[in-house]
Amino acid sequence: MTSFANSLKSEIARVARKEIKSDLQALRKTVGGQRSDIAALKKQVKQLTALLKYSQKQTKLSTKPETVATKPGGRKRQPPGPATLTAFRAKVGITQAELAKLLNASVVSVNKWEAGKTRPRAAQVDKIVQVVKLGKRAVAAQLKDIVQPIKEAHLD
Repeated sequence: MTSFANSLKSEIARVARKEIKSDLQALRKTVGGQRSDIAALKKQVKQLTALLKYSQKQTKLSTKPETVATKPGGRKRQPPGPATLTAFRAKVGITQAELAKLLNASVVSVNKWEAGKTRPRAAQVDKIVQVVKLGKRAVAAQLKDIVQPIKEAHLD
């Protein structure tokens, strides 16, 4: 009877191996596909990381303060900072709208310059430097000259 028991055990083991082999084959195929998907995703993450670093570098370069206007010696001049504009307005006692009229710019631009959100363009830097050098009386006179023609145009 031992040979019968041994034969039965070996037959059961053979059938079990055969069944497991077909199941394992499907699992191996699935795992292989998932490994290739993971490799492709890793490659894509690496490319996107490189692209992100590049775009951050470009953003840093574009948001650096520009040196725009040149001084008489040929050196570059930095645009006046937000604190300079605010201090000037406080010193001469004018509003942002009045400063915008002096600079021939919009009130929104002056507001953004003072908030530090944007920098003036090269065309505006020289005007700003000239206006900031003015005193209270000169500012009042220039504002009067600007406002006077506007009032006369409305009266016509």
